[in-house]
Amino acid sequence: MKRAFAATKSLAVTEFRSPLGKLRVYVSPRGLIGIDLPNKREVDPRTLVAADDRELPVGKSEGRCELVIAQLEEYFAGKRKSFDLPLAPFGGEFDRAVWREVAKVRYGKLATYGEIARAVGNPAACRAVGASNGRNHIPIVIPCHRIVGANHRLTGFGGGLELKAHMLEREGFSVSKGEIRATSRILMAE
Repeated sequence: MKRAFAATKSLAVTEFRSPLGKLRVYVSPRGLIGIDLPNKREVDPRTLVAADDRELPVGKSEGRCELVIAQLEEYFAGKRKSFDLPLAPFGGEFDRAVWREVAKVRYGKLATYGEIARAVGNPAACRAVGASNGRNHIPIVIPCHRIVGANHRLTGFGGGLELKAHMLEREGFSVSKGEIRATSRILMAE
């Protein structure tokens, strides 16, 4: 996979080709702050880097990105089902609470927007959960593609529904006409 590295004062950036298409990865000194999907508008890295990160040493840019790329490549090769990366998500308190719950949805499992809303203590916040997922700058690693509609139908995804369906199929689900079904080897989350 072709890789290109760049750095700003506090941000390392790399691009590489994945089975989904070109991904761009952003890593601050504190951890992974963004992944651009092929069909999603690019992240403005200036909005992701916290003010206190600007005072941290940059370190070796390539090294900070390599760990992220290695784990993403293992995921795409079917060898990794969870990520072990330092994360530095940028968002409000509600967004971060949603992303913590989304991050708990394991490979091969699904959760609904309502289940995530209940988990963050606001059962009526289904749409707000969807909006938080739309602001998730770390897709794949914070697996917002595993969050589906109440009827387990394909709904909303920053990279587009086709990409969401592709990612779910990679994880063992069958997606047809927006309907998601578990294959015989995977059980849906309760």
